[in-house]
Amino acid sequence: MRASKDDMSLGEVLASEWTSLIVASVMTAQTVSSQLSQLGSLGPGMVAAGIVVALICAGSFLVLRHQIARTASVRAQRLTGGITLLTSLLLLPLSGWSMVGLGVAAILLTLPLGLAGGLTLLLLGTVTAIIWRVDADPLVRVVIPTVALLVGLVLYALTRLAVTLDELRIAREHMARMQVNAERFRISRDLHDIMGRTLITASLRNQTALRLIEKRPDQARTHLEHVQEVLSQSQSQLRTITSGPSVVVLEEELASVRELCGRLGIDLSVAVDEIAENQQDLLCSAVLRESVTNMLKHSRPRRCWVSLRRESHEVVQTIINDGCRQASQGSGGTGGTGLAALGRQVAARQGTLRAYPSSDKFVVMMRLPVDVPRDEAVDLAAGREELACDY
Repeated sequence: MRASKDDMSLGEVLASEWTSLIVASVMTAQTVSSQLSQLGSLGPGMVAAGIVVALICAGSFLVLRHQIARTASVRAQRLTGGITLLTSLLLLPLSGWSMVGLGVAAILLTLPLGLAGGLTLLLLGTVTAIIWRVDADPLVRVVIPTVALLVGLVLYALTRLAVTLDELRIAREHMARMQVNAERFRISRDLHDIMGRTLITASLRNQTALRLIEKRPDQARTHLEHVQEVLSQSQSQLRTITSGPSVVVLEEELASVRELCGRLGIDLSVAVDEIAENQQDLLCSAVLRESVTNMLKHSRPRRCWVSLRRESHEVVQTIINDGCRQASQGSGGTGGTGLAALGRQVAARQGTLRAYPSSDKFVVMMRLPVDVPRDEAVDLAAGREELACDY
C-alpha cells in the first residue's frame, strides 16, 4: 500500500516515477531544441529522425525504470537498457549530448558494478573525443561529459532509492503482520492460561459440591461460592488481556498456588530461596504454573511440595506431587507439550528441565545456571509464542 501524497517523505517524492519523468522530459526537450536549431544544416529529415530517436531514448529509459521498480527479469531490463544506450549513441552525431546521461544511467542500472564503471568511462571518453572534434570551446569540452555523468548518477540513485523504499515498505508491512500474529499468540496464550486454570478449579469445586449437596448442603454452598469467586476473578483477568501480556512473577504465582491448593484441600509445602535475576524468576514462575496446572488436570494429589534452592552455580526448582498414578495415565509421563516448550526455553539458557515419575510421586525438576550471560532473545515476559500448554 502506497502512502498518500500528503504523507510522502522527501525521499519518496524524489524517488517517485514523476521525478524520473521530469528529468527525462527536460533532457528530451533540450535535445529537440538543439535539433531544431540545426534545421538549416542538418535538413528536415535528419532533424525529424533525431527527434524520434530522442523520444525513443527517453521512453525506453522510463520503461527501464518501471521494470526495475517492478522487479522484471534481468534479461528484459538489459534489453531495454541496451535500447536506451544505443539511441543515446545515435544522437551523438546530431549533437544530442543531453541524452548521454540516460545512457550512463542505463549502464549503471543494468550491468554489474565493475563492468558498468568501465563502460561508463568508455562512453564518456567517446563523448569527450567527439566534442573535441566538433567544438573548440574548452568549457564545453568539460561541461558536457560532466553533466552527462552527473545526470546518469542522479537517475541511478533515484531509481535505486525507489527500489529501496519499496523494499522497506514491504518489510514494514511484513513486520506489521508479524506484530499482529504475535498479538494473536499472546491473546491465545493468555486465554489458555487463564481459562485452563479457571475451568479446572471450577470443575473440581463443582464436583465436590455435587457430592455434598444432599448430605451437607452448607459445605456444598461454600464450594459453589468459591466457584463464583474463581469465575469472577477470571472475568477480571480476561478484561486485562487486551491491555498487555499477563506476566506473573514467582511470588505472585506461589500465592496463587497456595490459594488454589488450600481451596482444593491439597497439603502444600513450600521452601523457596530468593532469586535475584528477573528472567530466572519469570522462568521459574512459568514452570511452576505449568506443573501445577498439569497436576490438577491429570491427577488428584493429596500433597504437593514446591522447592526452589540456590546452589553455588545454579538454581534448582522441584515440584513434586503424590498423584503419580493418575498423572502417568493422563499425560503419559511426558509432562505435556507445555513443559516440552518450556524445556526449550530452559535449554536456551544452558539448563535442563525434566518431568518423570519417581516411586509413588511425580517430579518436575529444573536446573538453571545462575552465571550464564543474559540472552535478550529469550524473553519470557513477551515471547513465549511456542508455549501451548497441554490442558
